[in-house]
Amino acid sequence: MDYRAAFNRGITLYPERDVLVDGDRRFTWKQWGERQHRLGNALLGLGLKKGDRVGVVLKNCAECFDAFAAGAKTGIVVVPINYRLNPDAICTIIADAECRALLVHTEFAATVQEMSARLPALEAVIAVGGAVDGLLDYESLLASASSAEPQAVHADDDLAVVIYTTGTTGDPKGAMATRRSMIMRMCCIAIEMQFGPEDRYLNSLPIFHVAGIIALGALFRCATNIILKDFIPLEFCRTVQQEKVTKAFLAPAVLNVVLNFDKVNEYDLSSLSRLLYGASPMPQEVLRRTIKVLPHCDMIQAFGASECFTIVFLSPGDHREALTGAGRVAGRLNSAGRQASLSEVRVVRDDGTNVIPGEVGEVIARSGQVMAGYLNKPKETAEAIRDGWYYTRDLATVDEDGYIYIVDRKSHMIITGGENVYPAQIENALFDHPKIANVAVIGVPDSKWGEVVKAFIVCKPGEKLTEREVIEFCAPRMASYAKPKSVEFLDSLPVTATGKLNKLELKKKYWAGSAKMIG
Repeated sequence: MDYRAAFNRGITLYPERDVLVDGDRRFTWKQWGERQHRLGNALLGLGLKKGDRVGVVLKNCAECFDAFAAGAKTGIVVVPINYRLNPDAICTIIADAECRALLVHTEFAATVQEMSARLPALEAVIAVGGAVDGLLDYESLLASASSAEPQAVHADDDLAVVIYTTGTTGDPKGAMATRRSMIMRMCCIAIEMQFGPEDRYLNSLPIFHVAGIIALGALFRCATNIILKDFIPLEFCRTVQQEKVTKAFLAPAVLNVVLNFDKVNEYDLSSLSRLLYGASPMPQEVLRRTIKVLPHCDMIQAFGASECFTIVFLSPGDHREALTGAGRVAGRLNSAGRQASLSEVRVVRDDGTNVIPGEVGEVIARSGQVMAGYLNKPKETAEAIRDGWYYTRDLATVDEDGYIYIVDRKSHMIITGGENVYPAQIENALFDHPKIANVAVIGVPDSKWGEVVKAFIVCKPGEKLTEREVIEFCAPRMASYAKPKSVEFLDSLPVTATGKLNKLELKKKYWAGSAKMIG
């Protein structure tokens, strides 16, 4: 299937049905089809051509989807950019991608104008959300362009999208997705989420990252996409109730925020039939609380990365069996699941051979979803993709039935006195404490042991703990060397724009200037 065909199915099959709901704005497939084509023709009219890059510095909005679709129709490469980064980081990404044009929300316009002198490749900046002096106006540009579908010749291996990694383990890198890999990604998530035309999918996390591709998978199956500009628990609950949302995606840290929202039980969330979670490990305590709040909602876990999208899923059936079963079956709630329908996944030793059950190794994947490489980074590409396999840098074990249990990131592993300690295992144990709402564990420098374990704790509202109480709670649950040697209490933990726990931010204070901090 051609990549652009994914954006045409709804135009043909459901022209008068809503496809995008963005606040007070609603677009039918017919209306959105015209917007896709107008944007594509407008970009071509500005002199861009197949293979050129257009950067997207937008909060969640319909125009994000206009850009993906226009890129599919013209062959112009779309570069979604994390608007929450500092200006220098945004400038670095725009320069690295050699963007010739940018779509920017008006609130970011001044920042982009200030950096334009450092961006020699940048020729056109288009303001979304209102007129800005010195910039092109988005709606005016669309109004002056043709609504006919752009005609261009494409190949499956043409570059389609460059997604920059979140940078939690170092500088962002541009993961290149071809037209073929984008179709494979959309197909994979459509299969696993069982999207259909009657679904109403809620985009509550930033579309510039993996959430955007999940939404494209919903569009591929002609589902309606409902867009939240920013994630606010109140707005999430209100929107699910008002729009009768059927499916959504939340990172565990964000889901935890919803569960701790004091008015969550005042809203009718019963329309939710399937909730996808991923981007970081899900503590069992949070999962069980979710099932209590959403008893009729199927849970599905995805594991993947910007470089390969989703390669492992824990299905709704797996969740149900684990919750009602015992022994090995019950333990599957701790797993990420099994390989996705369009992927091959292995857990290997350093020499590339498969581990045996219970042995820790690195997760690797081979799939049509895997990136073509990192933009402008041949060395990093060669390290990440070897003999056709993408090496994720995630450590895991695998059981006899093929369920994969993520232990931690290689870069997060703590080596204390020669012993390997996996922070995720300590975090899961601490989540069992009835007074703990959130937790993060890192290694910090130590003159005797090289590094030791440090825990950051967020207590539940109205609760208090001491460092000694936390350490004593850990004593019977783990080896002595794995226990936290110090505990710091915080009001909240830092997260990235996609809801991942940002351990790099926690480490900065302790590992400034050290290569260990970035793995």
